[in-house]
Amino acid sequence: MKKLGTIRFIIILLWASLLAACAPLAPLANANPTVPAVSVPVTVATVSAPVIATTVAPLAPLATSTPKSSSTSSIPLTAGNCTLLTKDDVSKVLAQAVEEVRDPVHDGTLCEYQTKSLILVLAVPKVPGETGVQYMQRVRAGLGQSALDVPGLGDEALYNILTSHAILRVRKGDSVYSFGLKGVSPADTLSLEDVKAKEKALAELLLSHLP
Repeated sequence: MKKLGTIRFIIILLWASLLAACAPLAPLANANPTVPAVSVPVTVATVSAPVIATTVAPLAPLATSTPKSSSTSSIPLTAGNCTLLTKDDVSKVLAQAVEEVRDPVHDGTLCEYQTKSLILVLAVPKVPGETGVQYMQRVRAGLGQSALDVPGLGDEALYNILTSHAILRVRKGDSVYSFGLKGVSPADTLSLEDVKAKEKALAELLLSHLP
């Protein structure tokens, strides 16, 4: 009986040893529990695209048209005829409002100012190869005794006296200006002296604008 008990004890030990071998292993403990676990921070680099500052130049202001003055102080000799005298200039001398200004030939040699009853024709005669002095000499030769000199106006000036009206020609330097004033209709007539006075006043005004 004692021997049987010993055998049972041995079998129980072997069985216990076998169970211990099949049991799952326990996790290993920290070798040094006093040392805290160190967590290494992971830095994620954020790459941001550089911002390029651009400077936009301000837009240039729009060109605005400058209103023309009613009285021109200086007019180049090459200016078109309709810029030599303004509507206000002619209106004041004629004592009538100019209703229309037109350039009938579109070559800068002729301009017409029309009021209700009068028309002023302002011309700058141009002959290729002919100077202003030569032009006036030719006009004088053609008019003969009918040419009436106007002293003290420009470099030289003369009237061409016609039956119903007069034409005033004035030379300044190498440019010649011609003034002719007439009525819109035969009923709109001025005296010859009135025509001459108004044409001379307009010539003096134009000459005062020249450089």
